[in-house]
Amino acid sequence: MSGPTEEVPAMSLLGVPVRRPAIQTAYWMPHELYDETDDRDHPVLVVSVDEVTRMAQVVTRTSNVGAGGPRAVSHPPEPQLQLDKPGWWRVFKRHHVPWVHFADEDVDVLGKIDAKTWERVLQALTGTEGPL
Repeated sequence: MSGPTEEVPAMSLLGVPVRRPAIQTAYWMPHELYDETDDRDHPVLVVSVDEVTRMAQVVTRTSNVGAGGPRAVSHPPEPQLQLDKPGWWRVFKRHHVPWVHFADEDVDVLGKIDAKTWERVLQALTGTEGPL
C-alpha cells in the first residue's frame, strides 16, 4: 500500500507493521474491515485517529441518491480520487477501524478530499454546520 499513511515507530502487532491512517484521506476498504453488516464496499474517509487505542474513526461515502441520510455531507465528483460520481459522506454513522486494517492488501489509498468538503464534514461532525 502506498500513500498517506505513516509507519508507527517501534511497535508492530503480531509482526505486522502498524500504519497510522491519515485524517482527511479517503480509502477504498472492503466492508468486512469496517462494518460486517454492510452489504457492499464503500470509500471511507478518516475523520479522527486515536493514538492510544490505535483506532481510526471513518465515515462511508455513497453515490446512491437518497441513501446519504439526513445529515450527509454532499461531495462533488473527484476523479483524481477515483470518485467519479457525486456522493454523500454519511457523517451520522461512524465506524471504528483498527490501524492495522489500513495495511490490508485490499485497502487502497484514494487521497485527500478537497478542503471545502472536509470543512463541511468537520462542521457536521461537531454540530456547527450551516447548509450542507
